[in-house]
Formats: sequence, C-alpha cells, structure tokens
Amino acid sequence: MKLFVKDNMVSGNLTINLFEKDKNNGALNGIIKDSLLIADYTFQAEGMTSVREVVFKINGNELYEGYGEVTENGDKVSFKNISQLQFHNYAFTKVSCN
Repeated sequence: MKLFVKDNMVSGNLTINLFEKDKNNGALNGIIKDSLLIADYTFQAEGMTSVREVVFKINGNELYEGYGEVTENGDKVSFKNISQLQFHNYAFTKVSCN
C-alpha cells in the first residue's frame, strides 16, 4: 500500500496478493474520519475492473483492515454498516517509501 494524505483526503495504490487467491492491484481514493481510512478501491483481478469499499482502522503507524457484512449497489460493493465492522489482527505498518 502506498498512500498520499492531504488534510483528510487519501489517495494511493494497493496490491493484495494473498496465498492461494488471485492477486489484485488498484487505486485507493477516500477520506480519513474518526480514526478510520474509508476509501473506494478500484482494482483489476481476473481481467476485470471492480470497485469495493475498504476501511482501515488507524492505530499509530499501523492500519488494520475491516471486514463485515456487505451489499452490492450497481458495480460497487460496500459495507452495510461501518460502525459494526470487525478488524483483522494483522497490520499494515508504516515504512518510508523508496
């Protein structure tokens, strides 16, 4: 993940390459609100472009990805209720960019 933050606006790139899953790579655009990074993730996977909402809890220099019940509205997948999200126990940790 590579993020650019200005005030409460966030943009950047995210690549997800989980074991035994298809790799996806795309752009993040969103906001920071109440210690949460809330963004649309537009990504390529299996030759298709998809959009899904992602939410990360900010804790110091670490980000924890949220998960929970989702709904599909047109071509976008979003969380039904951000306040009810659970967060993974593994973190994205801040490092200096090269």
